[in-house]
Amino acid sequence: MSGLICGRPSITASANYLLINQYGFVVPSGYVGNLPGSGHFVVMAARDLNARADPALPPTPIPGYCAPVPESPPLVIHGNAASMFECGEDPGPSAPLADQYMETVSGHELIEWRQDGVTCQVSFHGHSTVNQNLALAVAQSTRMVVPPGQ
Repeated sequence: MSGLICGRPSITASANYLLINQYGFVVPSGYVGNLPGSGHFVVMAARDLNARADPALPPTPIPGYCAPVPESPPLVIHGNAASMFECGEDPGPSAPLADQYMETVSGHELIEWRQDGVTCQVSFHGHSTVNQNLALAVAQSTRMVVPPGQ
């Protein structure tokens, strides 16, 4: 293992949006992550989750560089249908604005489901069955918490 330690995650939260972005957790040798010996995962949730860079375009929670992964049997998270996606690399700012998306999940295995009107996503960097299984396990371990007064 590398000498990296798991630092504090970057957490952005408001009444309408949650983003947990964790870089640099130590992983076993051979793990497919963002760097050798290092992992990266993201948890996002929002009522109107939009992956587009241009807010004037119709919103979509899944970046255009992500493709569905067929699952059999179908995925279910907390009684809700879920979908797995394999996300390629973000084309970056050189792409036309209509083709630009957030880069947070670029290169990730991503699972998405809707629960109580909220779009929820969990993703792990690196294309592998292990990361699909990690995303599924973390998604199944989540719990919806409604802010006070909502």
